Amino acid sequence: MYTVPSYVTYRTEEDAIYITSELYRNTVRLTDHGLQKEFINLTRCGGCAELNTPLTRYLHEQELLVTEEELDHALHQVRSLLDNIFMVTLMPTEGCNFRCPYCYEDHHAVSMTRDTLDRIEEYITAQAPRYKQVILAWFGGEPTLCKDTVLEVSNIVQNLQKQYGFHYAANMTTNGYLLNDKLFRQFYQAGITSYQITIDGWNHDKTRPHVSGKGTLQTIINNLASLSKLPPAEYSFHITLRHNILADDEDYSWYDYLYRLFGHDKRFAVLVRAVGDWGGEGVHSLSILHQDTKDVLVAKHVAYLDKIGMSCHNHRNGALAQVLGVEVLPDAGQHDHAQDDARGREAHAHDPRGRERVHRRLDDDGAEAPDGGSHQQEHLVRPKRQRSGCFQDTGHCRCIIPRLPRNGGV
Repeated sequence: MYTVPSYVTYRTEEDAIYITSELYRNTVRLTDHGLQKEFINLTRCGGCAELNTPLTRYLHEQELLVTEEELDHALHQVRSLLDNIFMVTLMPTEGCNFRCPYCYEDHHAVSMTRDTLDRIEEYITAQAPRYKQVILAWFGGEPTLCKDTVLEVSNIVQNLQKQYGFHYAANMTTNGYLLNDKLFRQFYQAGITSYQITIDGWNHDKTRPHVSGKGTLQTIINNLASLSKLPPAEYSFHITLRHNILADDEDYSWYDYLYRLFGHDKRFAVLVRAVGDWGGEGVHSLSILHQDTKDVLVAKHVAYLDKIGMSCHNHRNGALAQVLGVEVLPDAGQHDHAQDDARGREAHAHDPRGRERVHRRLDDDGAEAPDGGSHQQEHLVRPKRQRSGCFQDTGHCRCIIPRLPRNGGV
């Protein structure tokens, strides 16, 4: 019996059905009404006994339709992967220097005590040598407020790594306000090479103000611009620029500005997420997207990022997908500068601030946008090999993010 596993979800959007594996991050789009009806019937019947149609064979190829034995094998792979990884999320403080209305935290000025820090270090020292990979994730509050704690724990893990030889990686979720060139270099030497920093477009200063009430966007942009100037050969980092969107966020000129600043730098990418109600009082004053419109607006933002060639992490595979056999390959496309000019004319025609807004909105305090450079290549997820006979793309059933074939050959 072949069934659709519980980690596979599907949604309808603009007359198409999108079927996604939350395990492998591969997606298939169905536009033909006959295929859509067949898939809906498949879910209602709990699966099928045989792979006797092109659709069922293709869904099986992409591991969106599996047998019980195949499901057990996939879950065994996940368990084996996690058994070799020691992941620790550390929250050195609940305090924060921002007061974002959609934040669910109370931000009491409470930080780790010496006793708590000592016990954490003892625990990491005892556990880390047992694993092949150690991952530290710094969260908050705002972790950059506790620089010394971050550096102390990181130093302990790096010393353990030298002794036991495990792979060490670290990431940080930060608002980026204090992440200037000097602090970044210290964190980089401590092994923290991946960051998520939220900048909420032209409305950032309203949704992410400093605790003093002043704006924060220009300081963050200045910090990021200085990091982009660090030589890639010496500083191989990844910064995800998260954009939390509300119901009225449809001014895409913000992405034009980001492209001019960071589109040339493969170390930067954008992640679009809709603001949700995770608790707190301030969020009720915001125009939050409803569930039925959230995915649609996020998709529009992602489509615009794709159009201008800005790297977008909404397409990125999760760690499980990468480990279990999906590879990311660059597309050879080049940036269309004529398209840039057309977008600029369109902005000028529909917005009194026009192109000047795109070019100069944040340059008043000295953050200079680079001249563009070469186009950031778009990344598409592709299988290493296709099985013969499966229909990869009929126009009506298209695998927009394919899964590596089960036999795993190259």
